[in-house]
Amino acid sequence: TAWNRNICDLNIRTIEPSAVDKNVKVCDQCILKYNNKKDFCPVCCRVYRSELEPLQSQAMISDENVIDSDVNMMECDECSRWVHAQCESIDSVQYQAITDRSHPVWRNEYLCPPCRINNSVQLIDLISVLDETRLFAEPVTEKMALNYFDVIRNPMDLSTMKQKAKKGHYKSTQSVRQDVELMILNAMVFNKEGTEYWREASVFHSRLLAEIIPRLKFSTTSSAYGGEIVEILKKSKSSTKLDVKRRAPVSTDLIDFVDAKGNPIVKNKRIRESLPDIEIVDQFVYEDA
Repeated sequence: TAWNRNICDLNIRTIEPSAVDKNVKVCDQCILKYNNKKDFCPVCCRVYRSELEPLQSQAMISDENVIDSDVNMMECDECSRWVHAQCESIDSVQYQAITDRSHPVWRNEYLCPPCRINNSVQLIDLISVLDETRLFAEPVTEKMALNYFDVIRNPMDLSTMKQKAKKGHYKSTQSVRQDVELMILNAMVFNKEGTEYWREASVFHSRLLAEIIPRLKFSTTSSAYGGEIVEILKKSKSSTKLDVKRRAPVSTDLIDFVDAKGNPIVKNKRIRESLPDIEIVDQFVYEDA
């Protein structure tokens, strides 16, 4: 009907998936499909054409790589609604890659546009809880860090990520993780190793791997940025061990054990006061009787 043609022209940006909640008039046949909330594409809001219904246009396929929108569809792994491949500008090659789970973006998951927004926003909110010092809360400015943009060419922060998520820029959980790892890497590259901000970024990374990644519904892998973070941490541990050997030519009978950073801890209070280069952790030091 005319009403049905009108509703089909509406885009997801101007109408919620449950079209009837917007008091939009639809034909009796289509309203049943809208009420179901799974019988229409969440992108174009067009109800699915059954196998018995004819194509509305005589030439929906002008390119051999463009596919019949109501024949080739992808099911959202979150809400189970089906999206026309054509609405996602997916050609036959990409469609086959999604089917085979070999697509570079949608290899582990396919989320429809509304679910991408919801999932990525919720994930970023969850990650933000880890940022107790608000190190990553807002964009870094030149006033906050002089020459920051001379060093960091691709800045990232949680506020920017939230904006990207609300605009639907994140197509997968993996893409969210990539930006988080970029954000952490920037902090560890710009700030000198061992400084307060550097250590906060390192702790944030550890908590991300321990508290967030294992809880994700869809599996992810470390991005190239994550790999660089690991290399930085490895070099940091190696340099710490070398520094201890260089700074602490102390007889082993004076050392009880080393702290978490690899620094030697001296038993005797009188001796340790004469060795200012050795870091002392008071709660682990005891004196001779």
